[in-house]
Amino acid sequence: GVLEHTTVVHNMAGSHDDAFQYLNTPWAGVRTSALQYMTRSNSVGTGEDATSELLYPIPYFGSGDDDLVSFADTGGYTSFLQAGNNSSFEMPCGDNEVLNQTIDCSDPSAIQLRFQVRANATYEKDHTEAWGRDVFAMQIHNTVQLILGCSTCHLRLINKSTLEEISIAGVLHYSWSGYSFWFFADYDSILTAEDINEKFPIGSEMYLDHVQGIPYNESLGLSFVHGTSESLNEPMFAGQESRVRYGLAGNLEREFTVFTVNKLGMNITQGDTFVYRQYMIADKSEDMDQHASSWVNETFQEYYPDSDELEGREVKLFMDTSSQKFGASLLDEECHHTDYSCQGSTVPQSGLKPTFAIACKGGIYVGDDLYHFAETPDEDNNIRPYICEGRRNSKRKLPDYTLLGYFADGACQTILDAAPEYDPELCLIDQTSRGRKKTGL
Repeated sequence: GVLEHTTVVHNMAGSHDDAFQYLNTPWAGVRTSALQYMTRSNSVGTGEDATSELLYPIPYFGSGDDDLVSFADTGGYTSFLQAGNNSSFEMPCGDNEVLNQTIDCSDPSAIQLRFQVRANATYEKDHTEAWGRDVFAMQIHNTVQLILGCSTCHLRLINKSTLEEISIAGVLHYSWSGYSFWFFADYDSILTAEDINEKFPIGSEMYLDHVQGIPYNESLGLSFVHGTSESLNEPMFAGQESRVRYGLAGNLEREFTVFTVNKLGMNITQGDTFVYRQYMIADKSEDMDQHASSWVNETFQEYYPDSDELEGREVKLFMDTSSQKFGASLLDEECHHTDYSCQGSTVPQSGLKPTFAIACKGGIYVGDDLYHFAETPDEDNNIRPYICEGRRNSKRKLPDYTLLGYFADGACQTILDAAPEYDPELCLIDQTSRGRKKTGL
């Protein structure tokens, strides 16, 4: 399936001089245990020739370890899969000199990791609380020191003699001080130290391999089609190209792999509008490259300075003096039982300001100040317009926002001064002769 996703960012005119200069479009992601493998499209090859690089393990977001890439270095899409088309897991190698990184096992100084149980496994309560996931430690006979692990590698720990095994969600330390192996229990599993010791008694040799889950040819996936520098005609802002950013989100307990597109060097000032169209593809993993690649050239972005190029419809505000209420309508017909009207646009236009009806704890405000009912700034100068002043602990603490349209400054002041209460049903027009009912905003 294909889902089109369009982001529209508009900087509303008003009493401010703020500009948008950096955007995440979108801020999205997937559940790590559901889609454990990630691929990044290669910049060479399209259609049947499109290929992707498997990123295994998935890096942490913000780690600086291959967790961001320029659009120019991709084929225009990034995918998350149930199963990866990867080979068997190779036990890592080190050299006992640099303890927090592995080396190529073909290096003359390389020593390959080896597991032989020296003492029973134990449940590590403090580490479990710190990581938000069950942690176990196994004492092993002296081997190469590798204090790093692979906290996102979904693996099997296998008894070399009996082939008994358990699934683990990742490795915390391959070999702390060369004598202990630390790992995370599998997602949603109920694992005990007794279970581990029964399958891996003292003296057992063990090794790691990938989990034998869904075969690659049956695996499903989700791809974000974000486009390339060429398909989006970049760079459009300050000579900077967009980039893709991804990775595991902080604490493993969150179970979330982040995906976002960073728009850099932007300058969306008052009245400006930015539009960005992307796609999300759901398909079989083995068909993902060809399918996602075919949608890359459908991606689109555009920058509309001062919004004059946007086409919308006329919107009118009407006042009912008898009830001291006003309403809005998109219709050509007049709003009956009303006395006065002013008109604006449904989309931003040069010289027009947004007008909102904001209701909060029984009060109502009409205008362009979205912070009218906001709490006073806290000690860090944060302002929260989504909480009505004095209502933080109330069940009805959220304001109701209605965007009425875009109007010339002061054009509707006569209505706003005389009829301060907005009624969304004031301009309901019964058109039973047409077999339907039209409503206003």
